[in-house]
Amino acid sequence: DSTGRANGVGSNIAGTFNGTSFTSANARSLACHTGGACGTGPAVNWDFSATGAWFMIDGQTRPFLRAEYSTTITNAHQLQLMAMDLGASYTLGRNIDAAETSGATAAGMWTTSGFSPVGTLATAFTGTLAGLGRTVSDLTINRPGTNTVGLIGRMNGASALVTDIGLVGGSVTGGSDTGALVGSNSGGTVQQSYATSQVTGGGGRVGGLVGINSGTVIRSYATGAVLGGGGVGGLVGFNNAGTVQQSYATGSVGIGAAGFDGSAGGLVGL
Repeated sequence: DSTGRANGVGSNIAGTFNGTSFTSANARSLACHTGGACGTGPAVNWDFSATGAWFMIDGQTRPFLRAEYSTTITNAHQLQLMAMDLGASYTLGRNIDAAETSGATAAGMWTTSGFSPVGTLATAFTGTLAGLGRTVSDLTINRPGTNTVGLIGRMNGASALVTDIGLVGGSVTGGSDTGALVGSNSGGTVQQSYATSQVTGGGGRVGGLVGINSGTVIRSYATGAVLGGGGVGGLVGFNNAGTVQQSYATGSVGIGAAGFDGSAGGLVGL
């Protein structure tokens, strides 16, 4: 799909080199790299073990070299590779241009669904992300059928912290529990952070910064437009016994998801 060539090798004069054509979907399939059911799997398995050379999010990204991983994040690849260790302490080493997460080309690392949220409902992010006043620009997440969506999908526990980071531009689309920075904050802290991203949720609990909050959001703001089902807020969609202090939102807020009729608030939806 990306090279425009059906053959991996134009002319194999000598040697034993062979190349196998993959569709873009196959290139993002773990089974296709490990000899599983893929139609035309590779003859030699790639090593995706914890000590192996490769890491990928099955069905969502092409393989990344584990050697790219760093707790000091300087590019979009390293931002995604936070998924390798959900309990580590990360910092932004520079402003990050995440435009390539749009998934606009067949050759890209990501699918058309864009960036894969770090931390899920089943396996939450428990570490720290310190922006040091830096930004992530043009992040794209396009997962209308997926709940718990954001740069951090779900953060959990008192040790979980996202601080001093800005999301500039871009768009985040998910189901329920969707926010630009954090989809679900379960007992963690979001502080001194902001988002200007457009946020759309196909369900309830949708916020400009945090979808559902049962932790702390303090000294933070959001300015992007927010649209979703019940519980839609400019900053936080649903504040579930959490704390919101010294924060504000200025973006438009609307109930627009088909089949939903619920609360919407300029700062907190519900």
